[in-house]
Amino acid sequence: MLGSRLARLVKFVLAVAGGTALGLGATYVACIGQPVVGAVHSGVWTAWPAAGSTQPDPYAKAIFAKHGRIPLAAASGLQFLATTDQDGSALTARCTYSVAGPMPVAQFWTLTLLDPHGGLPDQSPTPPLIRAGFTSAELLRVADGGFTIKVARAARPGNWLPAPATGRFTLMLSFYDTPLSAALLGGGPVPALPTVVKTACD
Repeated sequence: MLGSRLARLVKFVLAVAGGTALGLGATYVACIGQPVVGAVHSGVWTAWPAAGSTQPDPYAKAIFAKHGRIPLAAASGLQFLATTDQDGSALTARCTYSVAGPMPVAQFWTLTLLDPHGGLPDQSPTPPLIRAGFTSAELLRVADGGFTIKVARAARPGNWLPAPATGRFTLMLSFYDTPLSAALLGGGPVPALPTVVKTACD
């Protein structure tokens, strides 16, 4: 009798431990990388409009907290991230990229270069350059208002955004004072965004 009870207790403990491990493991896997639920895509760019709303997805909250990022409030703006170029290859410091194309309506926008963990990367020149991004107010533009931003380790004429010394990186496009969030939360179409084209590699 005692042996039977002990066997049942062991099975119960193992079942609880296994279930707990499985649940924690699944949660950890779900929180790796970027949120899947609620993502919208435009070319290489991805955004999570609900992340800055009053009812964000719990997994999105956990992922943003894990990476130490605070999404823009839906009333303030919207952020898009790009980790690959137009060919689907990861953005890497050994290549040069050209960022150009249409921008949706916004009072102000910024393009920022981040490391894979969401922080500012170490940039290649010595001493390090302060610039880690561009704003819509400081770009050099052509006659029709268009622009091109070159992302590269070595200096480029015009709008040059220094790439990190080594490794992969992420581009973050942030729009402020824009109807984008409300439109996308309401099921509206995702706007066209600039392309990220690889032009050369070391």
